Amino acid sequence: QEDYENNWKKYLYSEKVSDKFVVKPTWRDYTPEDDELVIELDPGRAFGTGSHPTTSLCLKFMEENIKPGDSVIDVGTGSGILMIAAEKLGASEIYGTDIDDLAVASAKENLILNNISLEKAKVFKGDLISVVENKKFDVVVANILADVLLILLQDISEVVKKGGKIIFSGIIDEKCELVKKEVENLGFEIESIGADKEWRALLIKA
Repeated sequence: QEDYENNWKKYLYSEKVSDKFVVKPTWRDYTPEDDELVIELDPGRAFGTGSHPTTSLCLKFMEENIKPGDSVIDVGTGSGILMIAAEKLGASEIYGTDIDDLAVASAKENLILNNISLEKAKVFKGDLISVVENKKFDVVVANILADVLLILLQDISEVVKKGGKIIFSGIIDEKCELVKKEVENLGFEIESIGADKEWRALLIKA
């Protein structure tokens, strides 16, 4: 087990995953250039190292749409990478949820690694509605599979501010049209579709 845990680390390097964001494994050194934003990450066992197309698509939309002072919630936060990104883009109130204990623990550890207090960025175990209770956010981010997005869509529509943004990623190409249709059925507008290999991301205006 110990050999395995140390061996895979040899193959992970710092990687620029969007215009601004560089994801740096904790055991690597990296000097940022110009306006680069560095996310320190110990991926552990939770999904989200930044190198997967679904994560990089999400980060691109986030850096174009999160403004300083925004409130942001990351649904299905995994490693916490998108919560860290939101903080680095100037979000003032950040929530993350996950139904997996390992993900919640991993996200908290990675937030602390990036010097983000757990007062500013709150991680909760549980489903969306029971966790936020009557709060509405400027930006809702969810990088999870299309089938799960469809289940959560109604709940997500209730926690985004009018005129706010929703960023969906983790959508395989053949499911994109279905998700798009369901989003439009709620009266929301698809502003942009990002594509990388077989993966799609949606930028939605509420």
